[in-house]
Amino acid sequence: MSDPSRQPLVLLVDDTPANLRVLFDLLNDYGFEVSVAEDGESALEQLEYIHPDLILLDILMPEMDGYITCRRLKERRETRDIPVVFMTALTDTADKVKGFECGAVDYITKPFQHEEVLARIRTHIALQRLKQRVAESEERLASVIQSALDAIIAFDADGHITLFNRAAERVFRCPATAAIGTPCAERLSPDLWRLVSEYVARAPPAPIRIP
Repeated sequence: MSDPSRQPLVLLVDDTPANLRVLFDLLNDYGFEVSVAEDGESALEQLEYIHPDLILLDILMPEMDGYITCRRLKERRETRDIPVVFMTALTDTADKVKGFECGAVDYITKPFQHEEVLARIRTHIALQRLKQRVAESEERLASVIQSALDAIIAFDADGHITLFNRAAERVFRCPATAAIGTPCAERLSPDLWRLVSEYVARAPPAPIRIP
């Protein structure tokens, strides 16, 4: 579970010591925890042991540039959800598009403007923490639904089943893997499906609870 009270950790990846020093001092002064890597390979090695809230990643680095590093991050299950913000002096639109295609969420242009750096970092860390809280709430809700004694079925606007809890598996004697994606009308009696259809026509779709 995420801990919103802890100080955010930012991983800086840049092969220029002067850039690292400036950013390290800036972020440290504003209360961020900071880790530093001088190239993409060492950044990937560090991520075996730390889980930063955000990665500031230089594009123009020797051997493994920022684009390659970002793609490697997004291929790993453990790091693919960490927001990556590119640092670059490149201003061409094609370069920025390439970065977004690699999985970056934003750009910071060199030379750095301190207020812009802080604003972008804070925004993306706040968004990431919000996403984590939503995911945790969804996991708790899914656990409650799966452990419910009543059979619960949810379906989309086309009437196809999107959720089929364990109690529904027992009631209908059908595994969720076989039920999900099939028409809900196939699982309910004609009269019950007619009532459900009439209700849905008047209100937004909601899970069906079957005693």
